[in-house]
Amino acid sequence: MNKLVPMQSFYCSMEDENKICSFDIEVLAEPTAPLLHPMSRFWLINSGEGILLLNNKRYTLKPGTVVSILPWQISDIVEVSEPLQFFVMAYYFDNINEIIKLFYNPGSAPLSIVQSLNQNPVLYLEGEALEAVRHSFLQIKEEIGMESTLDTSGIPSPELRNLYITNKLIDIMLYFIRSEKPTLSSSAAHTVDPSEIFQYLYCHLNEKITLTMLSRIFCMSEYAISKYITETTGLSFFDLLNEMRIGKTINFLLYTDLTLDELAEILGFVDSAHISKVFSARTGMKVNEFRNTYQNIGSICRIKDHKDFYLIVSYIYR
Repeated sequence: MNKLVPMQSFYCSMEDENKICSFDIEVLAEPTAPLLHPMSRFWLINSGEGILLLNNKRYTLKPGTVVSILPWQISDIVEVSEPLQFFVMAYYFDNINEIIKLFYNPGSAPLSIVQSLNQNPVLYLEGEALEAVRHSFLQIKEEIGMESTLDTSGIPSPELRNLYITNKLIDIMLYFIRSEKPTLSSSAAHTVDPSEIFQYLYCHLNEKITLTMLSRIFCMSEYAISKYITETTGLSFFDLLNEMRIGKTINFLLYTDLTLDELAEILGFVDSAHISKVFSARTGMKVNEFRNTYQNIGSICRIKDHKDFYLIVSYIYR
């Protein structure tokens, strides 16, 4: 890949950064440029036909197609044979992932949501299954309005909204988990694609990741990995790690009272000085200034955010 891939926002809503989910409708009459998604997404294709390249794998888009895009995956609609119209739902993956593991898996059976969605990122639904998924999309739209039109008229009061939305997102995600295909045998092993480097980094931010480690995992030289990251994102290896970590840091600052030393250990920073330096350079605000400002805004405006996951992490850590 010889040109930079644009990176979307860390927030699921550009209008309200406190939303845990946003809904919109997109119409495409021609192919798109590649996009790198820090925020996870679901698509539901309502009409049209085309070809999606998701992490360099080709998938047909047609009515009834449901697509799951995980954080730090690259999407590119490379062909549009008939204009596409589809629902787009951006959401915080980490929240949903942990809630499923904690509360929807009482037997503590081995469960990897990332692996399930990686193996089956595209579903082709019809009949009752399709109508059930479409209904979940529309129920979320009724709850939060539509992003592009700022249409919030008639939406319900905010009490229990995040719980309701979370349940609907889990309903959709379960279709992907239940459709998981058997793992291929070693003779037909999955070929690792360089674009999967981004998601691997995101899933292992709490570890001390090095280019040497990635070189062994992805069977590429350290130089080739570093070059691929820079050519794709415009960022160096360490700058990309910091960019990913800042996205998670923001939520922990808002929803927990963890100290900077504790956050540094959880999120893979060297120490509190390192997290302070990176955060200030990226946001233009000091850590405590950011935390105090936005926690106060949430309190004054009575914003009810999805804090449970972060509080659970805080409790377990301590």
